[in-house]
Amino acid sequence: MRKFIIKNFALNHISVVFGKTINWVRVGNWAIPSMCVGGLYSIYTDMDFMNPIGMIILLIILIQNLIVFVYLGIKPIRYDELTLSQKWQYSKAYFSQQLTKELPKSEVEKILSEWDKVDAEFKNKLEGERFYNLGTFLVVPVTVLVTVLIVLGLF
Repeated sequence: MRKFIIKNFALNHISVVFGKTINWVRVGNWAIPSMCVGGLYSIYTDMDFMNPIGMIILLIILIQNLIVFVYLGIKPIRYDELTLSQKWQYSKAYFSQQLTKELPKSEVEKILSEWDKVDAEFKNKLEGERFYNLGTFLVVPVTVLVTVLIVLGLF
């Protein structure tokens, strides 16, 4: 379960669309669709969340917030748990002194020992790409577009 949380809620997604690099918070791919569903539900039920479906929607939104603001605050991410993209971001944050908490010595040693490899591998992955991680990027715009079309009655 922790691996799923780290992969989907910690740090940013990085995509390349038409050769331009775009970053956004990973939790956005869960939170924005959930909010759109909640918004549509409230429109079509006159904001009646006191039934099973409404409670489930609110519970999903609550769980997402608890994961991001409570769980990851209590049990911070560790370098070993991260994907290549996340390791690159985490290392960049360490080197630019953007981290709010002091890292354990073992984490710092891992970052320093792997930085050249991680940096080169990630930059090679993105170099010359016109599209990278496009499916992940499209989740939010497609969700918002479908929500707007439903609200306008066109879908």
